[in-house]
Amino acid sequence: MLHADKSDNEVADLVRCHPRSVFNVRKAFVTQGLEAALHRKLRDDPPALESLMATERLT
Repeated sequence: MLHADKSDNEVADLVRCHPRSVFNVRKAFVTQGLEAALHRKLRDDPPALESLMATERLT
């Protein structure tokens, strides 16, 4: 929120994340409030361990 006057791309560069992450946090803040923006909702169905390991090998 300190960089609310900057674009999503500028904020993403500053905090080293994807611009879509910045967009999602801003959207959560506007639509659901500060708590929703600060604390991510836990996934009901987390990815399988095999899937995570395969993704890690690709990077």
